[in-house]
Amino acid sequence: REAVDPTTAVDRDLDAEESDNYELGVRSRTLGWLSTELTAFQMDFHNQIITQAGQTTNGQNPRHRGVEGAFDLSLTKLKDSVSGQATPKDAADLSVFFNVTMLETEFRTGPYYRNELPYAPRRQFNWGVRYARPHGFSGSLTANSVGRQFSDSANSQLETANGTVGPIPAYTAWDLNLDYEIKEDLSAFLGVKNILNKEYFTTRESQKTGIVPAPEQSFQVGISAKF
Repeated sequence: REAVDPTTAVDRDLDAEESDNYELGVRSRTLGWLSTELTAFQMDFHNQIITQAGQTTNGQNPRHRGVEGAFDLSLTKLKDSVSGQATPKDAADLSVFFNVTMLETEFRTGPYYRNELPYAPRRQFNWGVRYARPHGFSGSLTANSVGRQFSDSANSQLETANGTVGPIPAYTAWDLNLDYEIKEDLSAFLGVKNILNKEYFTTRESQKTGIVPAPEQSFQVGISAKF
């Protein structure tokens, strides 16, 4: 029953959440160079614990339903299939991938009946390209695109002067990951988050903070060893 607000350290005394979940999906890899997935889902919550303007609270029995889809296409294996010639096992593999989530949410009871839940974007996309080989260099370039969403249960369209309430605009951010295998048990890696240094935000806080900017471009460099 306890839930401590991360911004105020106050016990919010929330009710435990419950849910009824339904899911139906299919996965296919009939072609050696293509894998696909498609899933439909619905979640009916009772007293779901949600975040609104940076504070935790119980939602009014909300419903989540939508569709998730994905495909992963190996361009190397596709080339092999078309040409009839197999690529050597130690050669690199180049592939592209795409994931999508289409989501619909609504409060089923209470003062915000039929409104969308906060922090529940209708659309999320993730796509990119991967380059990998059994030994040596590998890497990936990925994009994460998130649709417009609300920060409060009232679905406020206008931003307040202090920025604590209002919509959260859609955004797309790109990440780069590189890895080089020095030897079988030792590799070096480089990760670049938000490589285009895009300015965007994903959160609004209620305790005078207002808009919380997403991290700027950042780098991670290191060595990975297996023992």
